[in-house]
Amino acid sequence: IKKMTSLPVGADRQVLSLYLETQGHDPAQRKRVRVFLEQCLRSDEVKRLIDAGREWKEKIHALEIEARSFLDDKEKRSFHGLALFAHEGASEIISFESQLPFPNSFHVFDFPALGPLVALRDDYEPLCMCVFNQEEARFLQMASGVMKERGQLEQKVYPHHKQGGWAQARFQRKH
Repeated sequence: IKKMTSLPVGADRQVLSLYLETQGHDPAQRKRVRVFLEQCLRSDEVKRLIDAGREWKEKIHALEIEARSFLDDKEKRSFHGLALFAHEGASEIISFESQLPFPNSFHVFDFPALGPLVALRDDYEPLCMCVFNQEEARFLQMASGVMKERGQLEQKVYPHHKQGGWAQARFQRKH
Protein backbone atom coordinates (compact mmCIF):
# COMPACT_ATOMS: atom_id res chain seq x y z
CA ILE A 1 0.00 0.00 0.00
CA LYS A 2 2.86 2.38 0.85
CA LYS A 3 4.49 1.78 -2.52
CA MET A 4 1.24 2.49 -4.38
CA THR A 5 0.43 5.64 -2.42
CA SER A 6 3.91 7.03 -3.06
CA LEU A 7 3.45 6.99 -6.86
CA PRO A 8 2.47 10.29 -8.51
CA VAL A 9 -1.21 10.48 -9.47
CA GLY A 10 -3.32 12.94 -11.42
CA ALA A 11 -5.61 13.31 -14.39
CA ASP A 12 -2.66 12.89 -16.78
CA ARG A 13 -1.52 9.57 -15.21
CA GLN A 14 -3.64 6.43 -15.41
CA VAL A 15 -3.41 3.41 -13.12
CA LEU A 16 -4.69 -0.04 -14.05
CA SER A 17 -5.66 -2.07 -10.96
CA LEU A 18 -6.52 -5.76 -11.30
CA TYR A 19 -7.61 -8.03 -8.43
CA LEU A 20 -7.95 -11.78 -8.95
CA GLU A 21 -9.50 -14.41 -6.69
CA THR A 22 -7.35 -17.36 -7.67
CA GLN A 23 -8.35 -19.99 -5.04
CA GLY A 24 -5.13 -21.85 -5.85
CA HIS A 25 -6.13 -25.52 -5.81
CA ASP A 26 -9.52 -25.18 -7.55
CA PRO A 27 -9.05 -25.70 -11.31
CA ALA A 28 -12.57 -24.45 -12.08
CA GLN A 29 -11.87 -21.16 -10.28
CA ARG A 30 -8.57 -20.75 -12.12
CA LYS A 31 -10.47 -21.20 -15.40
CA ARG A 32 -13.03 -18.55 -14.35
CA VAL A 33 -10.16 -16.20 -13.49
CA ARG A 34 -8.60 -16.77 -16.93
CA VAL A 35 -11.94 -15.87 -18.58
CA PHE A 36 -12.21 -12.77 -16.38
CA LEU A 37 -8.64 -11.77 -17.29
CA GLU A 38 -9.43 -12.13 -21.02
CA GLN A 39 -12.53 -9.95 -20.63
CA CYS A 40 -10.50 -7.28 -18.81
CA LEU A 41 -7.75 -7.26 -21.43
CA ARG A 42 -10.32 -6.89 -24.24
CA SER A 43 -12.26 -4.11 -22.49
CA ASP A 44 -12.72 -0.61 -23.91
CA GLU A 45 -10.62 0.90 -21.10
CA VAL A 46 -7.61 -1.25 -22.05
CA LYS A 47 -8.08 -0.49 -25.74
CA ARG A 48 -8.11 3.23 -24.90
CA LEU A 49 -4.84 2.85 -22.92
CA ILE A 50 -3.19 0.91 -25.77
CA ASP A 51 -4.24 3.61 -28.23
CA ALA A 52 -2.62 6.19 -25.91
CA GLY A 53 0.86 4.86 -26.60
CA ARG A 54 3.39 2.06 -26.91
CA GLU A 55 4.31 2.25 -23.21
CA TRP A 56 0.83 1.06 -22.20
CA LYS A 57 0.84 -1.76 -24.74
CA GLU A 58 4.05 -3.10 -23.16
CA LYS A 59 2.72 -2.66 -19.61
CA ILE A 60 -0.53 -4.47 -20.35
CA HIS A 61 1.39 -7.30 -22.03
CA ALA A 62 3.68 -7.56 -18.95
CA LEU A 63 0.62 -7.54 -16.65
CA GLU A 64 -0.96 -10.35 -18.69
CA ILE A 65 2.24 -12.43 -18.55
CA GLU A 66 2.53 -11.92 -14.78
CA ALA A 67 -1.10 -12.94 -14.17
CA ARG A 68 -0.88 -16.02 -16.40
CA SER A 69 2.43 -17.19 -14.90
CA PHE A 70 0.94 -16.80 -11.41
CA LEU A 71 -2.07 -18.95 -12.40
CA ASP A 72 0.16 -21.60 -14.00
CA ASP A 73 2.76 -21.77 -11.18
CA LYS A 74 2.00 -24.81 -9.01
CA GLU A 75 4.13 -23.44 -6.16
CA LYS A 76 1.86 -20.40 -5.89
CA ARG A 77 -1.31 -22.43 -5.46
CA SER A 78 -1.29 -21.71 -1.72
CA PHE A 79 -2.09 -18.07 -2.52
CA HIS A 80 -5.77 -17.25 -2.98
CA GLY A 81 -5.53 -13.68 -4.20
CA LEU A 82 -3.43 -11.59 -6.54
CA ALA A 83 -3.39 -7.81 -6.97
CA LEU A 84 -1.61 -6.29 -9.98
CA PHE A 85 -1.02 -2.62 -10.72
CA ALA A 86 0.27 -0.98 -13.89
CA HIS A 87 1.08 2.72 -13.50
CA GLU A 88 2.26 5.28 -16.03
CA GLY A 89 4.95 6.46 -13.64
CA ALA A 90 6.28 2.99 -12.67
CA SER A 91 8.70 0.99 -14.77
CA GLU A 92 7.48 -2.44 -13.61
CA ILE A 93 4.21 -4.14 -12.70
CA ILE A 94 3.55 -3.95 -8.97
CA SER A 95 2.10 -7.19 -7.59
CA PHE A 96 0.82 -8.41 -4.23
CA GLU A 97 0.12 -12.08 -3.51
CA SER A 98 -2.28 -12.87 -0.69
CA GLN A 99 -3.20 -15.96 1.30
CA LEU A 100 -6.70 -14.47 1.44
CA PRO A 101 -8.92 -14.04 -1.63
CA PHE A 102 -9.79 -10.76 -3.34
CA PRO A 103 -13.03 -10.39 -5.28
CA ASN A 104 -12.32 -10.25 -9.03
CA SER A 105 -12.26 -6.61 -10.06
CA PHE A 106 -10.72 -4.37 -12.70
CA HIS A 107 -10.29 -0.59 -12.57
CA VAL A 108 -8.67 2.13 -14.67
CA PHE A 109 -8.55 5.43 -12.81
CA ASP A 110 -6.16 8.31 -12.32
CA PHE A 111 -5.30 6.76 -8.94
CA PRO A 112 -4.78 3.15 -7.76
CA ALA A 113 -7.88 1.27 -6.58
CA LEU A 114 -6.66 0.20 -3.14
CA GLY A 115 -10.03 -0.65 -1.57
CA PRO A 116 -9.57 -4.46 -1.48
CA LEU A 117 -6.02 -4.15 -0.08
CA VAL A 118 -7.11 -1.69 2.60
CA ALA A 119 -10.08 -3.91 3.51
CA LEU A 120 -7.74 -6.89 3.82
CA ARG A 121 -5.42 -4.91 6.05
CA ASP A 122 -8.29 -3.65 8.22
CA ASP A 123 -9.84 -7.12 8.62
CA TYR A 124 -6.63 -8.87 9.64
CA GLU A 125 -4.45 -7.02 12.13
CA PRO A 126 -0.74 -7.87 12.15
CA LEU A 127 0.43 -10.30 14.80
CA CYS A 128 3.78 -11.55 16.02
CA MET A 129 4.55 -15.09 17.09
CA CYS A 130 7.58 -16.55 18.81
CA VAL A 131 8.44 -20.23 18.28
CA PHE A 132 11.15 -21.52 20.56
CA ASN A 133 12.80 -24.56 22.09
CA GLN A 134 15.82 -25.00 24.38
CA GLU A 135 18.33 -23.97 21.72
CA GLU A 136 16.75 -21.31 19.50
CA ALA A 137 13.88 -18.91 19.04
CA ARG A 138 12.26 -17.69 15.80
CA PHE A 139 10.16 -14.55 15.51
CA LEU A 140 7.41 -14.60 12.90
CA GLN A 141 5.15 -11.77 11.78
CA MET A 142 1.85 -12.27 10.03
CA ALA A 143 0.20 -9.36 8.27
CA SER A 144 -2.53 -9.44 5.62
CA GLY A 145 -2.41 -13.22 5.46
CA VAL A 146 1.34 -13.39 4.74
CA MET A 147 3.79 -14.84 7.27
CA LYS A 148 7.41 -13.64 7.29
CA GLU A 149 10.31 -14.58 9.55
CA ARG A 150 11.57 -11.42 11.25
CA GLY A 151 14.43 -12.79 13.30
CA GLN A 152 16.12 -15.71 14.93
CA LEU A 153 17.99 -16.08 18.18
CA GLU A 154 20.36 -18.91 19.06
CA GLN A 155 22.30 -19.60 22.23
CA LYS A 156 24.62 -22.44 23.07
CA VAL A 157 23.20 -24.74 25.72
CA TYR A 158 25.82 -26.11 28.09
CA PRO A 159 25.54 -29.69 29.23
CA HIS A 160 24.22 -30.20 32.73
CA HIS A 161 23.14 -33.06 34.91
CA LYS A 162 20.42 -33.42 37.47
CA GLN A 163 22.78 -32.80 40.39
CA GLY A 164 23.84 -29.38 39.00
CA GLY A 165 25.56 -27.61 41.87
CA TRP A 166 28.30 -24.96 41.89
CA ALA A 167 30.38 -26.65 39.19
CA GLN A 168 27.64 -26.10 36.58
CA ALA A 169 27.37 -22.35 37.30
CA ARG A 170 31.17 -21.94 37.30
CA PHE A 171 31.44 -23.77 33.96
CA GLN A 172 28.85 -21.45 32.37
CA ARG A 173 30.62 -18.30 33.61
CA LYS A 174 33.94 -19.42 32.12
CA HIS A 175 32.46 -20.17 28.71
